[in-house]
Amino acid sequence: MQQISYNSVEDITDDIRKQIGWRIQEKRIEKGITAVDLSTYLNITANQVSRIERGCAGIDIYKLIVICKILGVSADYILFSYIICNVFNTIITY
Repeated sequence: MQQISYNSVEDITDDIRKQIGWRIQEKRIEKGITAVDLSTYLNITANQVSRIERGCAGIDIYKLIVICKILGVSADYILFSYIICNVFNTIITY
């Protein structure tokens, strides 16, 4: 059995939120979208966008869908940092 290096489920959740937030911020900046603009699309404050991007707050599935559409990425990328390509049955990692 593989040893898990996390102390608790909360540690895992915190790490996942940070990774998701980092990928959102990376793509937002890459697309030239400000946190204020993204917050307007999501109907939340710019401070809340900052909290999501820092991993201090999570997002619901509906906001994730909007974020993916705005940033032009798949949920696979935001959640797992890879895209499943069904055409060639391969996984593309970033």
